[in-house]
Amino acid sequence: MNGLVSLDEHAPTVDTREFPLVRITYPRVPKAEALGHYLDMCRDFYARGRCATVVDLRPLALFVNTADNRRRIAEAMDQLGREFPDHLVAEATVHPLRVVRAAVRAHNWLRQEGRFATESFASPGPALAWARARLSAAGLLSSDQR
Repeated sequence: MNGLVSLDEHAPTVDTREFPLVRITYPRVPKAEALGHYLDMCRDFYARGRCATVVDLRPLALFVNTADNRRRIAEAMDQLGREFPDHLVAEATVHPLRVVRAAVRAHNWLRQEGRFATESFASPGPALAWARARLSAAGLLSSDQR
């Protein structure tokens, strides 16, 4: 996978055009059947090498993001972390609601045990700058990507 991939309106969009910076945008209403394909896309970019992700949750309708979907995504991402240890340098999440950002921070703190840097932002600009800085500190960005 190389470029911008969206399987349908119910699957997250994965944009690897700026790899090792990967942008992921969640749909308004994700469907469980699309999660498997999304996780395959994640496996593809993890296999390319070390990277940072910026996960945009702004479109997500909070009332439809079920506990089952959150659990399935977390378990699958943990599995990817075991398959590709140290491949994820940093993960930034974007959502305008402070309560959502706090929940994401707590979830990340519980789930990832400090394996990679995480932070939550209200808008994409600061999230992208933060992710690029993490990649730069890891020596993964060329001067024209900074």
